[in-house]
Amino acid sequence: ECGEILVPQKELKKLPVIHVPIVNDVRPDGVIRGAKVDAAEKLIYLDAGTKGLKATEFEKVFFKIDNASVTKVTLAGMNGTAVRTGDDLVCNGDTVTVWAQNEDGVEVFVTYTVIVMGDANCDGKINVKDATHIQKAVAGLAELTGEGALSADADVNGNINVKDATAVQKFVAGIETGLPVGKEETVKK
Repeated sequence: ECGEILVPQKELKKLPVIHVPIVNDVRPDGVIRGAKVDAAEKLIYLDAGTKGLKATEFEKVFFKIDNASVTKVTLAGMNGTAVRTGDDLVCNGDTVTVWAQNEDGVEVFVTYTVIVMGDANCDGKINVKDATHIQKAVAGLAELTGEGALSADADVNGNINVKDATAVQKFVAGIETGLPVGKEETVKK
């Protein structure tokens, strides 16, 4: 129209896209023996060996990011406490935040919570202390909540009982349990 001023619009780049994580190098004799991602709940279930999983080994969790010029992945302790690096053990409740920015400065991020199967006391190791913690919870002498409860449910049936404590004990002793602890398919959905 007469007198209309047209201002050229800058074409925006595509938004960054952070895909659901993929866990690489899962094998029965590996650092990560099993894994499952629950994208809806933002949970990464990992079945690590009895010595736990070090922050440097967490690189086996791969995040594919599209349309980003800058990216950052941060592994932090429960509730955003200290950043985990080097030989620090990855524990239940740790969070991994993936941040991406495109050329226009548009930022996106996603945070997942890490669940280490069998690590009921959330110390990053799977040992007899976890089985004892589960036994105490079953007896009403301790409480399992949040990430501890998710990891204590060794048979992933929604109930925590003495069978779960026994499964953790057997796993620590190197005895096959037939349950998700130590299996490639850690969580059934």
